[in-house]
Amino acid sequence: MVSFAAWYAWAMDLDKYYEGILLKLEGQTVEAMEAFEAAAGDDAASAPAWNEIGLLLDDDGRSAAAATAYEMAVTLDPGFAKAWNNWGVVFFLRGEYAEARQKFQEALRLDPELESARLNLADVEEELRN
Repeated sequence: MVSFAAWYAWAMDLDKYYEGILLKLEGQTVEAMEAFEAAAGDDAASAPAWNEIGLLLDDDGRSAAAATAYEMAVTLDPGFAKAWNNWGVVFFLRGEYAEARQKFQEALRLDPELESARLNLADVEEELRN
């Protein structure tokens, strides 16, 4: 069994994560990105930091890099519905509707109450009908 101290040593740096959230709310996106990057690791607890990195990259118009960050988030935590939804948005905006639909469906499978995924899925279904 892993001790708490050993687990904490490789878990996400929560101080840096929350610092990133505060900086993002204050509009300090460069500093927020630095904090999220410092928080991000290769464990499941780091998935929220990777998702935030993706959101900042999306806001900066860097959708390919954002997609990579979202993919990292769901690789680390396959149950992270919001990251699946955000990843789907990248594909939707690229016009890759079948891939976007798969991501939105997974987000809804994981969290049937995730309204943004439900709306995004409806949008992608409409695009696929047209």
